Amino acid sequence: MCKKKEELIRTFYIPNTKEEIYEFFILASSNIKIGGMNTNAWMVKIEQAYQKAELSFGNTSEFERLKSMYVQIKKMNKKNYAFNFFKSKYAWALIFFIIGIFFFLVYSASNNENIGVISLMFIVIAAGVAIE
Repeated sequence: MCKKKEELIRTFYIPNTKEEIYEFFILASSNIKIGGMNTNAWMVKIEQAYQKAELSFGNTSEFERLKSMYVQIKKMNKKNYAFNFFKSKYAWALIFFIIGIFFFLVYSASNNENIGVISLMFIVIAAGVAIE
């Protein structure tokens, strides 16, 4: 279902008149949420609407308002990348791997077998999460 919605958003027609472009931009921007579903598809439409607005509006005050909204949306979307990073299994695998390496370095310095086992455990967990 999510893929169908994303495809529908990505193929949705962006209108041509200034008023409709502005309304579409507001509609699309209201669907950008941190951690929200289909945010990437909406960002594609925001980019397309912005480019269309650049051509249609020219250097007007209407375009400046739209540009200001666009900058804010881009900032918010950067937060989305950070949020989505931690939803990724590879991010968690990397975190477990780094913890494993940390314990391995501690093991190398102390020669404590328990720490060596902990190090190996985190590295194996990292591999398991990445493969999953």
